[in-house]
Amino acid sequence: MSLTRREWILSLLSAALLAVAFPPLPTAPLAWVALVPLILALEGRSPRHALKIGYVFGSFYHLATLYWIA
Repeated sequence: MSLTRREWILSLLSAALLAVAFPPLPTAPLAWVALVPLILALEGRSPRHALKIGYVFGSFYHLATLYWIA
């Protein structure tokens, strides 16, 4: 079973919001709501399917927060 378009969008949105909540941008309070789209994507999913959604979220979040290495 592959991810639906809604699951892709919600997991990427959550990763982007959480990445934006980190410095140097002054948007730290955004971290309080950044995981809401991810929770909506995970609601009612099997553990295996939730792992796929979490993997997409984690991968894009990790890539978005590595900008400072360059």
